[in-house]
Amino acid sequence: MTSEIPLVSVVIPIFNTKIAFLEAALLSIKQQTFRKYECIIIDDSTDEEVSNFAIDFVSNDDRFLYFHRKKSFGLGDALNFGLSKCSGNYIARMDADDISHS
Repeated sequence: MTSEIPLVSVVIPIFNTKIAFLEAALLSIKQQTFRKYECIIIDDSTDEEVSNFAIDFVSNDDRFLYFHRKKSFGLGDALNFGLSKCSGNYIARMDADDISHS
């Protein structure tokens, strides 16, 4: 995370989503005109290919944080875990196949 405290935390739980959908969702966050955010990705024990994509995606942008859970506890628990990792004043929630307009 950058030294600047984010205003918005975006929480995105993922579970065996298609990589093309996840990539579009994450790129839609990365390309926002508003820059004071963090994106919390909660991998709820998804398959290895999706996990590897997410790890690679976050590796070059410190606004994106990736957390892998070894066991799936479901959407509600993944969201609560994500909320516990947020540091923004506001929280936005996205699914892995959602697109945010800039």
